[in-house]
Amino acid sequence: FLLMLDHQPNQYKENAEAGIDLILSGHTHAGQFFPLNWVYEVIKLDDAVYGHYRIDDMQAIVTSGFADWNYPVKTAGPAEYIVVDIRKEKE
Repeated sequence: FLLMLDHQPNQYKENAEAGIDLILSGHTHAGQFFPLNWVYEVIKLDDAVYGHYRIDDMQAIVTSGFADWNYPVKTAGPAEYIVVDIRKEKE
C-alpha cells in the first residue's frame, strides 16, 4: 500500500500511474476564502479543491483543514480534521 502526503493536490493522474494508492492533501482548504472556493473550481488551479476523488485505482482526499493559512480568517470551508481507516481488502 502506497500512501502519499502531498500538501498541494496536483499531478493526480501521474501519481495514479505511478501506483500510489491514496493521497492526502489540504492545500486548497476548500477554497478557504469566499469567493475563491468557486474560482478554484472553475479555473482548475489544482487537480482537486475539496473532498474524495478516485482516479483509476487511486483515491485522494483533500480536507478543508483545521485552521487558517496565513490570515486569521476563514470564510469558506468549515474547519475539519479527518480520520482515515486503512484496511486490507478482502480477497
